[in-house]
Amino acid sequence: VGVSVEWRTADLAGGLEALFDPAPDLVTASAFLDLCGADWLDRLAGLVAASGAALYTVLSYDGREEWVPAHPLDAAVLAAFHADQRRDKGLGASLGPEAHRHLAAALAGQGLEVAEAASDWMLEQPRDGALIAALAEGSSAAVAKVLGTGPAAEWHAARIAARRVI
Repeated sequence: VGVSVEWRTADLAGGLEALFDPAPDLVTASAFLDLCGADWLDRLAGLVAASGAALYTVLSYDGREEWVPAHPLDAAVLAAFHADQRRDKGLGASLGPEAHRHLAAALAGQGLEVAEAASDWMLEQPRDGALIAALAEGSSAAVAKVLGTGPAAEWHAARIAARRVI
């Protein structure tokens, strides 16, 4: 059995339907769902169901985050990060950590079978130091507006030195 892969480019805000003509066998996404709004995810679920395609998504952020060692600002930074995630990124007001649950319910509502499993990032120093630093940078930049630059910078410095992120 041969497998063929076709890459397509589309404006996901206005041209999602074009990706389903002709109907694909498989639709994939990685580290993406948390950027999407409810209506967009509902549209995706409807298109997947109508096309008969399988949908496979991984690394869907569910809001869980653990930095080791813990820092007193972790909870405040996480709450501010989640609030920042809910901004509209062009696909409707983003659902952030609730997106994967919303999509699973929308797919089930279309009569599709949904299987879920954890796809946690398990990052450790020194192997993943660059990615840990990038995550710390992104989070602290996103929350500086809420917590102020001083607390965000303090948290950022501590997180750069983190031994592990889950």
